Amino acid sequence: MDDTDGAAAHSPDASTLTIAVPAIPAGIGTARRRLDAWLRQHAVTGPLRCDVVLLADEAITNAVEHGHRHLDNGEVLVTVTVDARRITITVADRGRWRPEQDDAGVTHGWGIPMMQALADQIEITSGDAGTTLTANFSRLG
Repeated sequence: MDDTDGAAAHSPDASTLTIAVPAIPAGIGTARRRLDAWLRQHAVTGPLRCDVVLLADEAITNAVEHGHRHLDNGEVLVTVTVDARRITITVADRGRWRPEQDDAGVTHGWGIPMMQALADQIEITSGDAGTTLTANFSRLG
């Protein structure tokens, strides 16, 4: 787990956190606690901090449950960049997602709509190399 200063898409005063966790259920809580503490250190508070942590938790859970469910090993990479204007979070895995199930929206399947409601913008790309979710949150009110 690494803290790195600077990010190309953000202002020069941006700070970046990178967390790599094993794609197992225990990794979800580890990443969530690390992210929450780091956001507090970077003056991200209140409902915005809760929204970022909740979105990250859901995205990491999806990567573990869907992307790595039949793999013995794997890793989920979480990158968060914060500056005065916005927060960008990226969650990436190298697993293979399972197809949508017929009962989506009945017993599960609410994660992506929830993440869309939490963030100002999300983008999900998926392919042979894995899946990446990128979400942006505005800090400007």
